[in-house]
Amino acid sequence: MEREREIRSQLSRQAAAHNDHVNDVLRVQQHELETAFDVRLASLMDKERAELHRNVAASTGHMLGINKALSGQNSNCINNNNSDSINNDGWLGK
Repeated sequence: MEREREIRSQLSRQAAAHNDHVNDVLRVQQHELETAFDVRLASLMDKERAELHRNVAASTGHMLGINKALSGQNSNCINNNNSDSINNDGWLGK
């Protein structure tokens, strides 16, 4: 009977030690997976941020080009209107 209690006690300690070991291994694996995830996420975020900056820069360039073209067209219209006004008022051609 005493021998059986010793064996049960030893098995109980071994089971507890095994349980502790498994928990330690799982904590290490969780940490490794979280670290790998964080690295991957940071990499993807950097790529997306760079793509966003490229798109914003391209859109800004297009907008500035359109603005410049419209400003030039507006200047041409003003010059043409002034020219037409001068022609219609009889300043030229008389």
